[in-house]
Amino acid sequence: MIRQFKVFIPMELTKFIQLNKCAETKDLLRHPKEFTLLAMIACRAKRTNQLGIAGLNIMEAMVGDHDSCGLSRQEYRTSLKKLKKWGFLTIKSTSKGTIVKLINSTIFNINPEQINHQTNQTATIKQPSSNHQATTNNNVKNVKNEKKKKYSVLFNEFWKFYPRKTNKFHTWKTWQKLNSNLPDIEVLKNAIRKQENSEAWKKGCIPHASTWLNGRRWEDEAFNPDKYDSFKEEQEDAFREFERRIKKTGKLVS
Repeated sequence: MIRQFKVFIPMELTKFIQLNKCAETKDLLRHPKEFTLLAMIACRAKRTNQLGIAGLNIMEAMVGDHDSCGLSRQEYRTSLKKLKKWGFLTIKSTSKGTIVKLINSTIFNINPEQINHQTNQTATIKQPSSNHQATTNNNVKNVKNEKKKKYSVLFNEFWKFYPRKTNKFHTWKTWQKLNSNLPDIEVLKNAIRKQENSEAWKKGCIPHASTWLNGRRWEDEAFNPDKYDSFKEEQEDAFREFERRIKKTGKLVS
C-alpha cells in the first residue's frame, strides 16, 4: 500500500502536492541531491491550464537555477540526468531555458487539473452499467499494473546490471531490508564491474544477487593476481619445508 502525505506550498495554500510513502521514495531518499531536485520540480510544475508567462503545459516546469536547491552546477546537471535516466522526467532545451516534464508520479503527485471531470461525470450518469463493467475491468488492470510496478526504479537498474538473474523477488526483499544501508547505485555498479573481471566470475561462479547484497560484497577489494601469486609461493615453500622435516626425522616436527 502506498501512503500519501500532503506537502503544502506556502505560495498557494489551497494547492498541494502528495509525497507517497513507497519503496521508490525510500530508494530516492538515499540520493538526497536527486530527491531535492525532484521535490523542487514537483513544487514548480504547472498543474492547471491557466496561461503562464513561460507558456508551459501541465506537468512542466522551468529549471536551470541550481542555486535554488543548494546544488552546484555540476551536481545539478548530474542529478537531472539521473532523474531522466530513472524515468521520472523528460528534458527539453528551448530558447527560454530548460523545461522538464514530470512523467512519473510515484513519489510526488502534483494533482494536475482534471479537465475532463465533468464529461466523465455525465457519462457515469447516462451509462451506469457499462461504466460499472469498465470500472471492474480498470480495477483488474490496476492490480496487474501494481504487480508490474512492485520493484523500484533503482532496484530495477541494479537487477538489470547484475549478471546473475536468479530469484528476483527474493533479491527485492533483501534490497528493501537493506535499503537505508545501501550505497549509491553507482557504487554498486562500479563494484560489479570490477568483480566481473575476477577469475571466479569469469568461470561462472557468481553469487546470487541477494547473497551479494547481504554480504555487502560491494566492499570487497579488487582481486590482485600479484598478491595472490606471492601468497601461493609462500605456501608452497612452507609445504616443501614440512616434507623435508618429515623425511629427516620420520615424524611431525613443529
